[in-house]
Amino acid sequence: MMMYDQFQIVMEIKDDGCGMEDITKARMPLYTSKAHLERSGMGMTIMETFVDHFEIESHKNFGTRIKMVKYLEQG
Repeated sequence: MMMYDQFQIVMEIKDDGCGMEDITKARMPLYTSKAHLERSGMGMTIMETFVDHFEIESHKNFGTRIKMVKYLEQG
């Protein structure tokens, strides 16, 4: 029987910018608030795909906090 220890990588990103009005909308694939800049709107989708736990908190005019956790196993 093998015993596994679980390790995690935690990344937290914060800013005190303008925040997001609608987090649900911002998490939708292809959504972009700057369509005139020809952006693909895949940033959130890509971040969520590569991690095991994803949290986002945003307040208009106070900024955004994103926390991502990736679990790693070592044999």
